[in-house]
Amino acid sequence: MTWTQFHERNDFMARTIDRAAAEPEGALDFSPEELAEVSRLFGDVDSLLLALRARWMTTLSAKLEQAVYEDIPVERVRAQLAAAQPGLSALVTAASRRSVRVRSLVHGEQQMVDYFDGPNQPKRRDIVA
Repeated sequence: MTWTQFHERNDFMARTIDRAAAEPEGALDFSPEELAEVSRLFGDVDSLLLALRARWMTTLSAKLEQAVYEDIPVERVRAQLAAAQPGLSALVTAASRRSVRVRSLVHGEQQMVDYFDGPNQPKRRDIVA
């Protein structure tokens, strides 16, 4: 992937996230022109949904790690992220309904949350900066 393609993919995802923040139900109803762009940039809609899911997971992981430092309960982190990024949250929810591949990743998200919330929760001293 070239830098140009990278930026085009990110721009497309940002527009889709913005659209989902304003209209969650219709954000993935792409016009024929948009579907052509999805195909060119991602290969297919499922790959776009996976890319959006990866963005959510990366952001959630960073927020959970920061929560350890700030002593914020992990159950609050996911809610705060969903409130801060309603479009991305809506797309991840929609993606889980539409895509078996995305739905299969839900367990991984819960495992990550459980890791930060469980009895072996990393403490500040356990995380190397």
